[in-house]
Amino acid sequence: MAFQLDPDWPGLTEADRKHGAEVDRTEVKRIAGELEKALKALTTGGAEPAAAGDHKPGDDFSPPPPPPQGAGALPDLQRHCALSEAQLGQWQTAQQFSMGIVSAYSVLVGDPGSPGSGLYASLARQYGESINALLEMARSYDGAEQAYGRPGDRH
Repeated sequence: MAFQLDPDWPGLTEADRKHGAEVDRTEVKRIAGELEKALKALTTGGAEPAAAGDHKPGDDFSPPPPPPQGAGALPDLQRHCALSEAQLGQWQTAQQFSMGIVSAYSVLVGDPGSPGSGLYASLARQYGESINALLEMARSYDGAEQAYGRPGDRH
Protein backbone atom coordinates (compact mmCIF):
# COMPACT_ATOMS: atom_id res chain seq x y z
CA MET A 1 0.00 0.00 0.00
CA ALA A 2 1.53 3.29 -1.08
CA PHE A 3 1.32 6.46 0.98
CA GLN A 4 -1.30 8.74 -0.58
CA LEU A 5 -1.93 12.37 0.21
CA ASP A 6 -5.51 13.42 0.90
CA PRO A 7 -6.25 15.82 -2.00
CA ASP A 8 -8.43 17.98 0.28
CA TRP A 9 -5.81 18.32 3.04
CA PRO A 10 -5.47 22.01 4.00
CA GLY A 11 -2.18 23.59 2.99
CA LEU A 12 -1.37 21.30 0.08
CA THR A 13 -0.52 23.13 -3.11
CA GLU A 14 -0.89 21.86 -6.65
CA ALA A 15 2.89 21.20 -6.71
CA ASP A 16 2.55 19.10 -3.53
CA ARG A 17 -0.15 17.04 -5.20
CA LYS A 18 2.08 16.39 -8.22
CA HIS A 19 5.49 15.88 -6.56
CA GLY A 20 4.61 14.89 -2.99
CA ALA A 21 4.59 16.99 0.15
CA GLU A 22 7.85 18.44 1.44
CA VAL A 23 8.63 18.27 5.16
CA ASP A 24 10.19 21.41 6.61
CA ARG A 25 12.77 19.63 8.75
CA THR A 26 14.04 22.87 10.25
CA GLU A 27 10.55 23.59 11.56
CA VAL A 28 10.15 20.00 12.84
CA LYS A 29 13.46 20.35 14.72
CA ARG A 30 12.39 23.73 16.12
CA ILE A 31 9.10 22.26 17.36
CA ALA A 32 10.97 19.31 18.91
CA GLY A 33 13.22 21.82 20.71
CA GLU A 34 10.20 23.66 22.11
CA LEU A 35 8.71 20.35 23.24
CA GLU A 36 12.01 19.44 24.92
CA LYS A 37 11.90 22.70 26.91
CA ALA A 38 8.38 21.89 28.09
CA LEU A 39 9.40 18.32 28.96
CA LYS A 40 12.33 19.65 30.98
CA ALA A 41 9.85 21.67 33.07
CA LEU A 42 7.90 18.45 33.74
CA THR A 43 10.96 16.41 34.67
CA THR A 44 13.29 18.85 36.49
CA GLY A 45 12.30 19.46 40.08
CA GLY A 46 13.10 22.38 42.32
CA ALA A 47 15.14 22.38 45.48
CA GLU A 48 12.47 23.41 47.98
CA PRO A 49 8.98 22.06 48.55
CA ALA A 50 6.00 24.37 48.28
CA ALA A 51 5.03 25.52 51.76
CA ALA A 52 1.84 26.92 53.21
CA GLY A 53 1.95 30.12 55.22
CA ASP A 54 1.25 30.18 58.94
CA HIS A 55 -2.24 31.43 59.82
CA LYS A 56 -3.80 31.89 63.21
CA PRO A 57 -7.50 32.29 63.98
CA GLY A 58 -8.51 35.87 63.32
CA ASP A 59 -5.66 36.61 60.90
CA ASP A 60 -6.54 38.42 57.71
CA PHE A 61 -6.30 36.19 54.66
CA SER A 62 -3.40 36.91 52.37
CA PRO A 63 -2.86 35.05 49.11
CA PRO A 64 -0.26 32.31 49.23
CA PRO A 65 3.13 32.91 47.64
CA PRO A 66 3.68 31.52 44.13
CA PRO A 67 4.93 27.94 43.97
CA PRO A 68 8.71 27.51 43.94
CA GLN A 69 10.61 26.68 40.77
CA GLY A 70 10.01 23.04 39.80
CA ALA A 71 6.82 22.62 41.82
CA GLY A 72 4.65 20.10 40.01
CA ALA A 73 7.56 18.49 38.18
CA LEU A 74 7.80 14.73 38.47
CA PRO A 75 10.90 14.66 40.74
CA ASP A 76 9.36 17.36 42.96
CA LEU A 77 6.16 15.35 43.38
CA GLN A 78 8.11 12.15 44.02
CA ARG A 79 10.34 13.83 46.59
CA HIS A 80 7.80 15.89 48.53
CA CYS A 81 4.34 14.40 48.06
CA ALA A 82 4.68 10.78 49.15
CA LEU A 83 2.64 10.83 52.36
CA SER A 84 2.49 7.86 54.70
CA GLU A 85 1.09 7.01 58.08
CA ALA A 86 4.11 8.78 59.61
CA GLN A 87 2.71 12.12 58.39
CA LEU A 88 -1.00 11.27 58.78
CA GLY A 89 -0.95 9.65 62.22
CA GLN A 90 -1.24 6.28 63.90
CA TRP A 91 -4.96 6.31 64.72
CA GLN A 92 -7.23 3.93 62.80
CA THR A 93 -8.90 6.42 60.45
CA ALA A 94 -5.56 7.97 59.52
CA GLN A 95 -4.09 4.55 58.79
CA GLN A 96 -7.01 3.68 56.49
CA PHE A 97 -6.71 7.05 54.79
CA SER A 98 -2.96 6.49 54.45
CA MET A 99 -3.51 3.25 52.51
CA GLY A 100 -5.68 5.13 49.99
CA ILE A 101 -3.20 8.00 49.73
CA VAL A 102 -0.23 5.66 49.15
CA SER A 103 -2.16 3.72 46.49
CA ALA A 104 -3.32 6.89 44.69
CA TYR A 105 0.19 8.36 44.81
CA SER A 106 1.71 5.21 43.33
CA VAL A 107 -0.85 5.08 40.49
CA LEU A 108 -0.89 8.79 39.67
CA VAL A 109 2.67 10.00 40.32
CA GLY A 110 4.88 6.93 40.36
CA ASP A 111 7.54 5.87 42.79
CA PRO A 112 11.07 7.32 42.48
CA GLY A 113 13.43 4.91 40.76
CA SER A 114 10.57 3.12 38.98
CA PRO A 115 10.45 4.79 35.55
CA GLY A 116 7.46 2.77 34.36
CA SER A 117 5.25 3.32 37.39
CA GLY A 118 2.61 6.01 37.67
CA LEU A 119 0.62 7.88 35.09
CA TYR A 120 2.67 11.09 35.43
CA ALA A 121 5.96 9.18 35.03
CA SER A 122 4.50 7.33 32.03
CA LEU A 123 3.34 10.62 30.48
CA ALA A 124 6.84 12.10 30.81
CA ARG A 125 8.43 8.98 29.27
CA GLN A 126 5.99 8.91 26.33
CA TYR A 127 6.39 12.67 25.83
CA GLY A 128 10.15 12.11 25.46
CA GLU A 129 9.58 9.26 23.02
CA SER A 130 7.35 11.54 20.90
CA ILE A 131 10.13 14.12 20.72
CA ASN A 132 12.60 11.41 19.71
CA ALA A 133 10.18 10.26 16.97
CA LEU A 134 10.00 13.80 15.54
CA LEU A 135 13.79 14.10 15.53
CA GLU A 136 14.18 10.66 13.95
CA MET A 137 11.70 11.64 11.23
CA ALA A 138 13.75 14.77 10.46
CA ARG A 139 16.97 12.70 10.39
CA SER A 140 15.36 10.19 8.02
CA TYR A 141 14.30 12.95 5.63
CA ASP A 142 17.79 14.48 5.84
CA GLY A 143 19.36 11.10 5.02
CA ALA A 144 16.96 10.45 2.13
CA GLU A 145 17.63 13.88 0.67
CA GLN A 146 21.39 13.33 0.86
CA ALA A 147 21.04 9.92 -0.79
CA TYR A 148 18.56 10.86 -3.53
CA GLY A 149 18.70 14.64 -3.85
CA ARG A 150 15.83 17.08 -3.54
CA PRO A 151 12.50 15.99 -5.08
CA GLY A 152 12.78 18.60 -7.84
CA ASP A 153 16.34 17.53 -8.69
CA ARG A 154 15.47 13.89 -9.45
CA HIS A 155 15.33 12.67 -13.01
